[in-house]
Amino acid sequence: MSTAKSKIDEYHLLRQSRFPIVKRIELTQCLPEREGGSALRLTMELTTSDGDKGSMILTFDNVRQLRLLQSNWSVIQAPLLEIKDISSRQWENMVYEIVDREHGVFSFCCSDFVAKVLDSTTES
Repeated sequence: MSTAKSKIDEYHLLRQSRFPIVKRIELTQCLPEREGGSALRLTMELTTSDGDKGSMILTFDNVRQLRLLQSNWSVIQAPLLEIKDISSRQWENMVYEIVDREHGVFSFCCSDFVAKVLDSTTES
């Protein structure tokens, strides 16, 4: 099993759909130390509908082709955030494609990601 597939499988085990509300989006530009251009890191915090049963933190590295479309309603939602392995496309350093299948709010590609769930007792 490929590393990309195993990471996606681990993500599915966290059941992202439990956290449909986008609480925070942070975009950080990491300036290059050498040639090769800067890299974008996107961190997203998702929470439950009632906001007090923990959260999911997703961090995506080397983000490219970022699209963020603000919805007409006040709460940004991402109940079906799909992460696909696109390594077979052989795009330079792009391994994953992330798409919000429910509302079409987000889409982008990245080279790596980390997903973790924080319960309400571990949040700071």
